[in-house]
Amino acid sequence: MTIISVYYTAKMTDADHKELLEARLADIRRVGDTVNLLTVIEEGFESNAVRSKNERNFSKEVNPYVRKSAVVGATGMMKVTVASLKMFSKREIQEFDNETSATAWLRDELEVKA
Repeated sequence: MTIISVYYTAKMTDADHKELLEARLADIRRVGDTVNLLTVIEEGFESNAVRSKNERNFSKEVNPYVRKSAVVGATGMMKVTVASLKMFSKREIQEFDNETSATAWLRDELEVKA
């Protein structure tokens, strides 16, 4: 199973954010099969209305392609976004403290109890 990674940096602009999500969407479509998604959020990254809209659009577009999603580093409003995605998407979404555990879970090497 292919793992596609999305890294949100603290200094990223709204334009950078949109460009990143568009590039990852293209990567996912290029694979042509279901993938697992790893999202890593650097400390200091802040969401806003523009980024939230970008993330909602990205989530809608990738939903048919993504089997599982792991999120590392979610705080504040990003935790709310993750909780919303868990409720409304049909994929498994799990939060992790570190990238190693998240990747192991995405590779089905680590079982997580809900």
